[in-house]
Amino acid sequence: MDGIINDFFCFFRKPIINVSIYKKPIERFHLFSLGFLLIVLGILITAILQFIIVKYIDNDFTNFKKLNYSINYLNLLKIVIIAPIIEELGFRLFLKPKKVAFLSLSLSIISFYFIGFIFRDFQIYYKLSIAVFIFILSFFYAKRCIKFIENNYVFIFYLTAFIFAFFHLKTHYSLTQTQYVLFPIIILPYFIYGLSFSYVRIKSNTFLAVLLHITINGIAFFIKYLSTNI
Repeated sequence: MDGIINDFFCFFRKPIINVSIYKKPIERFHLFSLGFLLIVLGILITAILQFIIVKYIDNDFTNFKKLNYSINYLNLLKIVIIAPIIEELGFRLFLKPKKVAFLSLSLSIISFYFIGFIFRDFQIYYKLSIAVFIFILSFFYAKRCIKFIENNYVFIFYLTAFIFAFFHLKTHYSLTQTQYVLFPIIILPYFIYGLSFSYVRIKSNTFLAVLLHITINGIAFFIKYLSTNI
């Protein structure tokens, strides 16, 4: 475990593609646990920062409206299973850009998210058509894309986590001026989620990153279920 922790801090100082991979079950368990602890730490840091802001800057800071959803089996499937799979394929799969199909799939999913975030009224078949176009285009220019990713890997690693976090602003549909100015505090936990999922994906595989993502979303869904029914 100590070796994984040391490797963890070394990796985040300078993320690289070609790293040692953890394959043993115990190593993957430790990796999963470390990723989970990083997410919990991110939540605690965010809670402390929001407490300071509420106390000294804006008493209404944490009272932003969120998109609400019902507690039912369909939303359980969408939020706990489908969303983690799609998001990990989109935002993390290409972080090991060795296979052209991986890169093209990731870029097409990210483009689908981007279009949906910017143009919320777009029909789904328009978004799917553009995503398919991006898949085909990136497939033909895959070598150039891979070379670009390899040459700018540190920047892309952190940018991907930021974009992942930024897209989660769509869960907040009403923000005040102060909240927009301080939106980095709002998306901070999502940014840390992105870093954690990315690290697990690079050091192990996409399946473990998806499993960690499902665990986090499942816990959040369960907490919402308890708050709704108690």
